[in-house]
Amino acid sequence: FVLSHDLLPSASSELSFSLSNVTLRKVSAVTVPPLSRLRVFLYFRPTIESEEASLLEQSSTTEEAMRFPRKMQVYISCRLVQNYVEVIHVRSICRLAQMAVSSNDLFFGGRLENSSEAGDLEVYPSEHRVKVTNLFAGPLDFAVRSCSDVF
Repeated sequence: FVLSHDLLPSASSELSFSLSNVTLRKVSAVTVPPLSRLRVFLYFRPTIESEEASLLEQSSTTEEAMRFPRKMQVYISCRLVQNYVEVIHVRSICRLAQMAVSSNDLFFGGRLENSSEAGDLEVYPSEHRVKVTNLFAGPLDFAVRSCSDVF
């Protein structure tokens, strides 16, 4: 099956297909064996288009004014069946980030002398501070996710 979408190449937003829901592993075609299933995940990274940026500058900065609807179509076509295309309509409401983070790249390193030794892992830097700022007047709910085995 061939996977595609109708976002223009000139658009600043990105839509990608992946076989993993944890990390992006881009795919554009998949093979599904008979009598089986395959799950494909959409990774959508919206950004403000130029016409939306001009509207944002003109309007007040209320939370309602910072929402932008997006509509797109995802196409799944079969290479074995000529002219077969399944269309999935995708709609979303995107809004500007409510949170500002002082650093988006955190690096921790460590060293363990011998894997058979039980001991404490030395991690450097031992402390790293990240400042989180709420950009809106309303409350900010967030969660921190780590894919590391260390934490």
